[in-house]
Amino acid sequence: MNSMAAWNKTFLLPAFLFLQLSVFSNGVSFGRIFKRETEGHETNANGVKPLVFLTVSSLASRTRSEEARMLELNWDHIPQNLSENGDVWIGLYNRDPVDDTSNPLVSTRPNPEGYFRTSIRFPVQTFKVDSLTDTCLGFWIALIRNSEILASNCIRARPNWMFQAQSLIGNAALIDLMIPGTHNAGCYADFNPKEDTLVNRYLLTQEETIWDQLVYGIRYLDLRVAYYRSKSSPERFWITHSNFRTEVPVTEVINQVKQFLNATNEIVIMDFHRFVTGFQGSRATARHRELVQMLENELGDYMIPIHFTSWATLNQLWTEDKRLYVGYADETSRKQSFLLFPAVRHLWGDVDTVNGLKAYLNETVCSQTARRLTSAMAQLTPTTAGALFDIYGGLRRMANDVNHHVTRWFRDSWNHCANIVSTDFFLGNNMIEVAIETNKNRFSSV
Repeated sequence: MNSMAAWNKTFLLPAFLFLQLSVFSNGVSFGRIFKRETEGHETNANGVKPLVFLTVSSLASRTRSEEARMLELNWDHIPQNLSENGDVWIGLYNRDPVDDTSNPLVSTRPNPEGYFRTSIRFPVQTFKVDSLTDTCLGFWIALIRNSEILASNCIRARPNWMFQAQSLIGNAALIDLMIPGTHNAGCYADFNPKEDTLVNRYLLTQEETIWDQLVYGIRYLDLRVAYYRSKSSPERFWITHSNFRTEVPVTEVINQVKQFLNATNEIVIMDFHRFVTGFQGSRATARHRELVQMLENELGDYMIPIHFTSWATLNQLWTEDKRLYVGYADETSRKQSFLLFPAVRHLWGDVDTVNGLKAYLNETVCSQTARRLTSAMAQLTPTTAGALFDIYGGLRRMANDVNHHVTRWFRDSWNHCANIVSTDFFLGNNMIEVAIETNKNRFSSV
């Protein structure tokens, strides 16, 4: 397959960019779950224990590939008497500090912003099919007073979080859960400064593969598809962001989802939310039929039949081993298949500011009455002109601006009502952990 750089050069002329980026403004637009219980007994004025967790920054240097994936220290709910105490600090470790808090890799004192970006790189993980666990992935964070640990945590994957919580959530439906998701899940690539073009800055929304997203704990995949013929590849269906094609064929996504379903007992939502290039005109029906046939051939054994409806409990899905919900935006295709559900409803604010996104989500997330899977699209959206002149610095910077807020919003304000929460560069927020803890709290008393 040609490199991303070659594709950009061949297919994307500057004039085309001027025209097509307009889709950003007309409707087209966490990874780790870390959990160790707070160890100390300090609480803030509301009786909430201090929280600490690790995230992976979405920011990346445009000149050095090694200056990416930097670990971030995060904290919240630290009582004022602790935050003002000169003996209280936060440390990053490459070992569990439970027995020895000395010699951290990095240390800092709490500040009102609630996070600190380090210069320690979090390596790309290799998750093997036969050894998926939720053990710590080599880094720990601790809130320390003198030598006493008040709270600690580590960065880890959550490959089995749903099935592990079966006793709590088994009688609930997908619509009743908080589910971590990824916006434009298939628009992923490792960061490469040599390919840091204007187009790529606004094309790529994730850095982890579909397999890695699922292993970390993501359970909702937002997918957009285009149809392209190419002499260099037998593939026809490609993941796209608006009208810009990625290097990821749909078959690659299907294979990774299938691999994950084979390796776990988890339930996954694939949402084919939009079809762009190649799905218009007289050939659209045939191409939809070809894509649906591909899905049913490869994933049909796992696909949930529509007679289960959105009210089916997780226990029902587990009993029948039907663990893949496929949403499909083309109504004609849905009517011809008993394995396709309507596309997930998106709460998309189409805003480019943190305050604008918060205001939109505050009005919509908790006001849903219809019993339908719904995703809060918790990412910022560039304007056409803003992307064209790169005033935002790309989607990585926009994700960095909002991800820390998203964690707090859905943990503290909308935890009682949110369904799916989809983000860009999900390792930069803590939504997987928030979802796991929220679901425990929602159903522990049921």
